[in-house]
Amino acid sequence: MYNDTLLRKTLDVGVFGGIHRRLRGVGLSSIACGYMLVTYYSMLLAWVCNAFFMSFSPDNFWAQDEVTGTEAKNFFYNNIIGMETLGDDMLATRMVWKNAGYSLLSWVVIYLCVAFGLKATGRITYFTMGLPVILLFVFLGRAVSLPGAQAGIDEYIKDANWDVLADGVVWQKAVTQIFFSLGITFGIMTAYGSHCKRDEPAFLNSCVISISNCLFSFIAGFAVFATLGYQADLDGLDSIADLEYKSFGLVFGSWPVALGTLPGGEHWVRLFFIMLFLLGIDSAFSFVEAFLTAFQDAERFKGVNRKILTLFISVVAFLFSLMYATDAGLIWLDTIDYYINFVMLLVGGFECYAAGWIYGIEEQIDSLGAKIVFSYMITTFGSVIVACCVWFGVSSDNAVWTGFVALLACYGSGMIYVVILMHKKKKDDPFVGTWGMMFYDLTMKNILDLSRDLSDVVGYMPHKLWAFLIKHFICPISIILFALGADENYYNADGDIVGKTFGRYAGYPFTPYQILGILCVAFVGFLFISSLILPQMYEVFDRSPEELILLEESRKSLKDTRKASIEASRKASLHAIQQQAINKHRASSFPDTTVTDRDEIEEGKATVERFFNEQGPVGSVSFVSEPTEEVLPQEAEVEE
Repeated sequence: MYNDTLLRKTLDVGVFGGIHRRLRGVGLSSIACGYMLVTYYSMLLAWVCNAFFMSFSPDNFWAQDEVTGTEAKNFFYNNIIGMETLGDDMLATRMVWKNAGYSLLSWVVIYLCVAFGLKATGRITYFTMGLPVILLFVFLGRAVSLPGAQAGIDEYIKDANWDVLADGVVWQKAVTQIFFSLGITFGIMTAYGSHCKRDEPAFLNSCVISISNCLFSFIAGFAVFATLGYQADLDGLDSIADLEYKSFGLVFGSWPVALGTLPGGEHWVRLFFIMLFLLGIDSAFSFVEAFLTAFQDAERFKGVNRKILTLFISVVAFLFSLMYATDAGLIWLDTIDYYINFVMLLVGGFECYAAGWIYGIEEQIDSLGAKIVFSYMITTFGSVIVACCVWFGVSSDNAVWTGFVALLACYGSGMIYVVILMHKKKKDDPFVGTWGMMFYDLTMKNILDLSRDLSDVVGYMPHKLWAFLIKHFICPISIILFALGADENYYNADGDIVGKTFGRYAGYPFTPYQILGILCVAFVGFLFISSLILPQMYEVFDRSPEELILLEESRKSLKDTRKASIEASRKASLHAIQQQAINKHRASSFPDTTVTDRDEIEEGKATVERFFNEQGPVGSVSFVSEPTEEVLPQEAEVEE
């Protein structure tokens, strides 16, 4: 990120490639997932368009009297998606050309929003985000005034089932939902951030974005549950839990039905579809912007006109979206969405690993040695992986506690080995620093350096908290959540466990649905591993030779500054030891000097002489007279 703020752009690929050239795959996997996602996201927009234009037909379903939620759900699945022709084998039988046409319309709108540059996109966003916020408050005000709304709100806040928080899968799905709603790990934030001013307050902006996103969702919850309470009241049900709504059924089975009962109901329904489309198109062109900017800023594509590149990306994505325009489109969409959200946990872990563990690793190795650095890395991640194997691989009531014991045992034994290596290093190099300095260099220095490098550009950051979370919390937690998702059980219709959800998601046929989903996960893994082994594969995303020279100079300047600071500290330490040895030597001339003192003096003299023979002199050393001017480090060097 620091390298990217110096020279701007190439986005996630350039950001992580700037940390290390073998990490380009981390950034590429994030924008690749975003691109795969937007191919089916456009079909969601197509279904909304289909429903919207159907509301103007003479036999408008939403304008009928006494439409139930079940009827609305079936209408959405059978008439809008076209699943009425789907057989028991769940395999596609036809293309729903109306949805294909609406998908094309959606991509035309996405193209127009993105092709003319970020300034135009920014102006469009005021409308695509501003109007839905206004409509949300309009719907909220109308929803809370409906009969049964209070009962729904009570179940949202007062009577919520907090016991579900004990289920780890709930947390795993919540994290993936936050990833999706915020757009992180998709390259979106990096794309938009690259167009900000160089000194834009990134920490403040990130707080505003995340709080606004969650606040919007929280407020929307009141509107949703008030509407569900009204729906339950219409159906004569005691609780909204008796409404069998989830996923798309919640959207198309409750809101349009409830709004359709109001005076001028068909207009409320159309406003609702407009809000859905605007929210969706806003996210869709953000995904495209992330993918587009990564290629546009690469050296090999700099001569390509933005409009042409956007057209090419949009056409390819539209062709991929046609698989979702079949009568099995919802099954395709649901399957790919599950696997994409599943793998995004791993991508988020990769990104934090790059920032927290790889940034500045060369300096870490220079200071402590490769053996200590990599032993600590293996200890940290190895202990988490072993614990996950116990937690999710052992069928026992005590698996949780056994996993924690395994975690502590592996981490403790690993750290003992690291301490032994550090003791040997300290013995071989007495000037490596104190134990506290060595542990600081090993555990926090590199990520705090990154935090300070960033704050030099973007202003205030909570250095210690941010550094700790990135390196020591988010990385292991992402591994645990990924393992938790992989271990999620799949239940049949009778409630019996028949295996893991991975490879059996929603009971859809393994061929072709699960295979394609697993291939998406494998593709992300391939991008990461291939960039580690063959980084030259992704040199297409490099900057121009002139920018690379400038980048290398900035890196060298930063490294030299840090090296000079470390060297000044080492010189100061050397001088202190020399002075201590001189003072002891002088004390040896007094008659009350003991034999033990003289032995320590001789040992100290021998240590210093041996060090200078191995390391080369910093200055001439005399154990008889005052140290010369050459011995003493200059005050400016010490100050630096």
